[in-house]
Amino acid sequence: MRNYTKNGGSDELNRDFEKAPGKEIPTNDPGRRMKELPNGDRIVARTRSDEGSPTLEVQPKNAGKGNKVRVKIRYK
Repeated sequence: MRNYTKNGGSDELNRDFEKAPGKEIPTNDPGRRMKELPNGDRIVARTRSDEGSPTLEVQPKNAGKGNKVRVKIRYK
């Protein structure tokens, strides 16, 4: 897993999520938004994480198989 930090908080998280291509997938969690990207990966925006910051996570298709690495961006 790769972790990064970016300034801007929830506003920047939402801007980055909106810029990502793909179709939004409905969720039952009001604090979480998800999109499936054209290549089959998923992007998940969470208003809070265990660490406490808004987080954008890229979940590769078939994560855990081969060299697929999850990426998390924490917004401060």
